[in-house]
Amino acid sequence: MPAGSTDAIKVKEAEKADFEKIFPLLEQLWPDRKLNYDALGQIYKNELANDKAIMLCAWSGSDIVGYLAGNTNENFYHVGKYIHLHVLIVDGTKRGTHVGTRLLDEVIEYAKKNGCNSVELDSNFHRLAAHEFYEHYGFHKRAFTFTIDV
Repeated sequence: MPAGSTDAIKVKEAEKADFEKIFPLLEQLWPDRKLNYDALGQIYKNELANDKAIMLCAWSGSDIVGYLAGNTNENFYHVGKYIHLHVLIVDGTKRGTHVGTRLLDEVIEYAKKNGCNSVELDSNFHRLAAHEFYEHYGFHKRAFTFTIDV
């Protein structure tokens, strides 16, 4: 199989036991933050029980090389249901090998089957390569996200 082939990548719904392998990906996503394994593990467990959540893992053999998590929401702007992705990460050694595309393809199909009008995500300003990937995939810039800590 050629290097970078997606044939060896299997996308599956996340399971409870997967968090141990997902956590290092989250550390790659937010390298400047000290992540609390137990706190994030509890959030992961809660999301698994949330019927509005979608959580997908991209597997290469026994390794999780990509992870996507989001929720189905409904609001006025979208005039109905949409999926907001709050995490999309591909292992740094696997970027450019279509893992992210496979994950997005799966969530797009899920959205269509579940009556959603769109899929959206946030991306930090400095992630220019990710922005290019999203735009190439077909996403468009629509808004900034503003946050206030309370």
